[in-house]
Amino acid sequence: IRAVRSAPARSLEFQARRILQACARHGTTTLEGKSGYGLDDSSELKILRVLAEIDQNPISVVSTYLGAHITPPEFNQNQAAYLEWVRTTFLPKVASRKLARFADVLCSPSGFAVDAARGYLQAARRLGLIPKVHAERTAHQGGVRLAVEMEAASADGLNYANAEDADLLARSNVIATI
Repeated sequence: IRAVRSAPARSLEFQARRILQACARHGTTTLEGKSGYGLDDSSELKILRVLAEIDQNPISVVSTYLGAHITPPEFNQNQAAYLEWVRTTFLPKVASRKLARFADVLCSPSGFAVDAARGYLQAARRLGLIPKVHAERTAHQGGVRLAVEMEAASADGLNYANAEDADLLARSNVIATI
């Protein structure tokens, strides 16, 4: 978080362009770019603006707002207050400025519980963002079930997914990203 917050936008853009050029040389045509590593107003906007700037140069970049990644330090582990700020203040900025197509949440012990993640994704969907869920990445917590319930574009991670999760995903339109 500190590194992203202190990095100038030009530095982030330079690093991103190097990565895009390397990917393009190997035939990649589209990448997903995620925020979620600044977790304050100015840093998240900085990341999302850089992603918009590098789109189509040289490949397509689809932006995802990962505002519900972890609780940033200034919220002193008060997840409820942080998510309230995200839902009421920052998600509307992202949506109205069309800075992201997707909204992602880390549903894990180090991220957010299922109920908190659900509220975030519901707010994102109301604003026109497509839900994504980092599910069962570090523990089995019910993230796959949430992804299916929310008709998310994808359930990512899945290190601790079980047979029931696989069955739920198979019967849904949620993409399982391992």
